[in-house]
Amino acid sequence: LIAARTNANAIYCPPLQQAEIDMQSGILHADEKDNKTAFSYLYEAFEGYHGLGDHAGEARRALKYMILSKILSDDTGDELRAVLSAKNVLEYTGADIESLHAIADAYKAKDTHAFNEARTKYKKDLEDEITTVHLDSMYDQLLESHLLKVIEPYNRVEIQFLADTLKLSSGLIEARLSQMILDKKLRGIVDQQHMCLVVFEEEHPTQLYGEALKTLETLDKLVGTLFDKV
Repeated sequence: LIAARTNANAIYCPPLQQAEIDMQSGILHADEKDNKTAFSYLYEAFEGYHGLGDHAGEARRALKYMILSKILSDDTGDELRAVLSAKNVLEYTGADIESLHAIADAYKAKDTHAFNEARTKYKKDLEDEITTVHLDSMYDQLLESHLLKVIEPYNRVEIQFLADTLKLSSGLIEARLSQMILDKKLRGIVDQQHMCLVVFEEEHPTQLYGEALKTLETLDKLVGTLFDKV
């Protein structure tokens, strides 16, 4: 793909082919969580398809991914409104774009229930594979941030309490906590016997280990110097 972009810049590249290259670049960068770069490529792809005039379907698809990248960049305020109010973007109104408005509002409000309601309401407009992957990632982020906020005051908390607070099933909460522990996003263990989460205290790093290593290195150099003199 990099070679394709390099060659496209070096020689004349038909606008449609250039738009397709930009689209693939944007999708790959979004998959790698580089959402700002993804937005730039997807914007170029949207402009390219839009400029051709007879590729409205591809332009709409690029626009959807472009808005998703902007939301994932946490730019759900003025920048996103500026994008959506652009003259060429306003030509692509419809349920699919409205669905992303609802997703953006729920994501900004950090409301998992509103997020799920938007996904259910606009299911047909949000069902393509790439959109689904990004929406799943966004939901995971929202859920994890909610859990960490609720857990913060406690050293030990019942899983059922977390489920009741977030209005989710205890099985889902237990699975998510286990995954967060494995991903090292949360220090603790799930006590399945008592169905609770035990949170470990944060370890405050000290300089003792580093200083000990420096001392050993200095002693090693000293011994080496004495050995050379002998």
